[in-house]
Amino acid sequence: MLLQMKDVKVTVQSSSGARDLLNLSELSVAEGEAVGVVGETGSGKTMTSLAITRLFPTPAIRLTGGSISFAGQELSGLPAKDVERLRGKQIGMIFQDPSTSLNPVFRIGRTLSDLIREHHKVGRRTARERAVELLRRVELPQPEEMLERYPFELSGGQRQRVMIAMALVGKPKLLIADEPTTALDVTIQAGVLSLLKRLQREEAMSMMMITHNMGLVAHTTDRLYVMYDGEVVETGETKRVLTSPGHPYTRMLLRSIPSWEKRGTKLSALPVADGREAEPGGEPAPASDGRPNGCVFAGRCPYAEAVCRKVKPELRPMPDGSHLAGCHRLEEIGA
Repeated sequence: MLLQMKDVKVTVQSSSGARDLLNLSELSVAEGEAVGVVGETGSGKTMTSLAITRLFPTPAIRLTGGSISFAGQELSGLPAKDVERLRGKQIGMIFQDPSTSLNPVFRIGRTLSDLIREHHKVGRRTARERAVELLRRVELPQPEEMLERYPFELSGGQRQRVMIAMALVGKPKLLIADEPTTALDVTIQAGVLSLLKRLQREEAMSMMMITHNMGLVAHTTDRLYVMYDGEVVETGETKRVLTSPGHPYTRMLLRSIPSWEKRGTKLSALPVADGREAEPGGEPAPASDGRPNGCVFAGRCPYAEAVCRKVKPELRPMPDGSHLAGCHRLEEIGA
């Protein structure tokens, strides 16, 4: 495996005490594989990527347990400077909002060239030539002219393609795409996804696609992890998970997706923790002050029993053996 995460814990320290934001039993990405990580806002998707790259937003958030192995190297105990050397080179990242990731006072050429010179120690002329080639690879028209533009002069899709070009500078083994199409309209989304799939194939990269969009992972990933409140609740081959979901959370997520067939009917919505129905289209975050002893989804699950609130379910095979899900009632619900 290129990336292997086991028993990873990320903890936040606050005035009310410590709380685990991430309690990840297992997540892996093989060489050349595309893996999807899906779930609601607050489910731990982005925190998983931050655990790999050590880009936590505040000093209060820390990696406090577990193993993260990348290309045979253990990252969990690695000094921050060594992890920093991996970022941008062996691990590339595409963030969900390119408008906040590009410096508005620098032209695109300056941003790209500086990054190329930092990673490859080349002169300005060579860096500029490589910048042009990268913009051409991400299918931006007139790349020489594009280098002279500021971020505000580009469309959302163009800015995202610049971000993809920046992520490719170090020729990474793993590309982490965190909601790469969130700020784009549907037509532009399709172009960006097609580009990512092509680049992954040509560069023989692995890719981790982080998103709440089930349709997106259906067309771009080989395997899927469904997360809730910092834990993996279901995982397996993407097609299997989406067509034969076993965990109640996964089933409810899929039922809440609007479609042409559901026109004229009320959308299914996930309940909030006290049993009230959430508003259609809403993404309520897990409502718990501390990590429960039992199933993290028990407070919102219509199938929950006493054992669900007391005993944490382990990931285990579906009745047909197709993939894994963590539910005490898997034989009944997932059959």
